Amino acid sequence: MNRSKLYIAAPLLGLAAMALRRGMYTLYTDVQGLLIPGNPLALLLPAVTLLAMVLLSLAREPELQAAPRLSAYSNWILALGLLLPQQRAACVAPLLWGIFQLTRYLSCAALVILGFFRARGKKDSLCLNALVCIGFIARLVASYQVWSRMPQMQNYVFSLLAVILLAAFAYQQAAKEVCLGSPLWRLRFGLWGTFACLGASVGATDQPFYLFAALWLMGCTLFDSRKAE
Repeated sequence: MNRSKLYIAAPLLGLAAMALRRGMYTLYTDVQGLLIPGNPLALLLPAVTLLAMVLLSLAREPELQAAPRLSAYSNWILALGLLLPQQRAACVAPLLWGIFQLTRYLSCAALVILGFFRARGKKDSLCLNALVCIGFIARLVASYQVWSRMPQMQNYVFSLLAVILLAAFAYQQAAKEVCLGSPLWRLRFGLWGTFACLGASVGATDQPFYLFAALWLMGCTLFDSRKAE
């Protein structure tokens, strides 16, 4: 088994998770919009998730040539995703929402600058990657105020997993700039995060953001402008 090609499982299994979740919400909901317990798709989804976690944990970094422009584009794509309109839910405290909004725009600016660094083949800035990580942590805290009030865990479990993995990947990006972190865990967080983001793009309140995030993870994981160094 060529473990350097297992990264392909991330988008493929992510698309499978999207299809299963779409089928659940289309075919197996009651009059209140809640999922019917024990439906076959809900039983199949954990199996696909487990398969993704196992296969992607075995993956090795693919032997690809450095692609600075593709890496740059992936940062700009996520910056666009962060600019998508966000509405504050009543359960989110105004102060917390303000912190989230501030970190969201700072993360967006950081990603734009990182994209220019990548396009020119320059070294990333630790503080910029750290800003992106902080932005994901703020999103996690603010979003959980909403998720914790949802009537069923299936509505937010993929979103929760996706944001945790996004923050972990961004942390590894920052740690890499000071020769810390782990290239293997960076790869795993990137591939796991791609799968989770694709799954979260169905049934989440901010579905388009997760599609942009999945593209960012794949771009940074596979087309890092400094891979060839």
